[in-house]
Amino acid sequence: MTIEEREEKLKAEHERHNKAMYDIDVEFATSNNYVLPGDILSDGYHIILVDKIHMNRSHSIPTCVYTGVRLKKNLKPRVDGTRASIWQGCIKMHLRNGKAVEIDGIKE
Repeated sequence: MTIEEREEKLKAEHERHNKAMYDIDVEFATSNNYVLPGDILSDGYHIILVDKIHMNRSHSIPTCVYTGVRLKKNLKPRVDGTRASIWQGCIKMHLRNGKAVEIDGIKE
């Protein structure tokens, strides 16, 4: 085996490992997700109508981040059409079809 062959094998193994870790993080985040597109969320600062859900891995535990158009207090879209994101751990209010939804934490 040459040095180049060793480096190629190590690189391939590293990429396989990273993909497996990412897949585990996605599975964990989605299994702990209880928000659906169309739900209304508030973190105490923003109120949004969720239209996109993605995962964040910047902390030790992967969580969902919800993005959508900002709403006014009367739950109508803001005139300026601004968007905001709310992290799963910051949800203070959750509405689905106009009804309050219990806010669940991450399963331990």
